[in-house]
Amino acid sequence: MQKTYTVIEIYEADFGCEERPEGQETMVGIRLKAEDGEEIHRQEADAELYAKNINEDDKVIFIEGRIEKQC
Repeated sequence: MQKTYTVIEIYEADFGCEERPEGQETMVGIRLKAEDGEEIHRQEADAELYAKNINEDDKVIFIEGRIEKQC
């Protein structure tokens, strides 16, 4: 059975003192919390979250490692 997570926070990925490498897509950090209380942090492509209309407080699952909005 797949775990369902709630998107707790979406934030800009930190590249430290350096800027994002040229040609690399914009990544964001995402903090997720499962129904059992497990919290995970991942980096996802900002464009992918936008295309899938994934926002804070949404429910998501992972299919073959890719984030998908729970319907």
